[in-house]
Amino acid sequence: MSTDFNKCILEGRLTSDAEKITVKDFIIAKFSIACNKTKKINNEYTDTVSFFDVTSIVSEKQLNFMKKGIHVLIEAEAKQNRWEADGKTNSRIVFEAKTIKFL
Repeated sequence: MSTDFNKCILEGRLTSDAEKITVKDFIIAKFSIACNKTKKINNEYTDTVSFFDVTSIVSEKQLNFMKKGIHVLIEAEAKQNRWEADGKTNSRIVFEAKTIKFL
């Protein structure tokens, strides 16, 4: 049985303006989002923030909206990048957005 399901839903705000990368005829946006979460522990609320790196093929119009602080909902696929440096194996998770909704 194949387990080809890899879908993530992220909601947050861009931490900076999206970086534009042009590859052939495609515009790739590279950006990070901050996802806030509030928890109630012992009658006190605490906030935690997680930061996620995202890439996506976008239009020029979409890229123009992708400014620091904009609120987005992203459907993405998680990708693991691996590389070796100084004899150590490193890895990083990047999310490849399939859809971006501006909230």
